[in-house]
Amino acid sequence: GSKESFLHLFEFAEDELQRSHVIACFNKNWRAKVALVRTIMLLGFSMLAQGRKLAPANANEKTLCMLYIIDACTRT
Repeated sequence: GSKESFLHLFEFAEDELQRSHVIACFNKNWRAKVALVRTIMLLGFSMLAQGRKLAPANANEKTLCMLYIIDACTRT
């Protein structure tokens, strides 16, 4: 399912790419954004404010970015 896919993404980001976080960005006007935000917040994502250090440089007022900090303790 989707949760397993996200866990694989986190493992790949940490193990293969040597990253400590994952950032998901999408258009704020996207119709399915409410369901997506709710779902990925349940997985541990939090909102990432525009202009923050980790926010992508090309993000603008129409972009919603969310951050997941990879924690080795959450891996299975």
